Amino acid sequence: MNKIVANALELYSVIAILIAYALLNWNIMSPISAEYYFLNFTGAAGIMTIAATKKAYQPFILNIFWAIVAIVGIAQTLI
Repeated sequence: MNKIVANALELYSVIAILIAYALLNWNIMSPISAEYYFLNFTGAAGIMTIAATKKAYQPFILNIFWAIVAIVGIAQTLI
């Protein structure tokens, strides 16, 4: 993976999760909204990608579960 792309993905991923958390705590975003789950899923998927390329298995495993929870949440909001 290109270093510039990897850095951009890593930065986006962390920012997406932090924005979701901040907007949730400031009561700007609902914890059951598709947008909240989308930010969490894309953030987790990005961190998983970076962690896999760096062979950092602990954050990879953590973000597998983070992404699964987000996918289930997205599915529930769309039903």
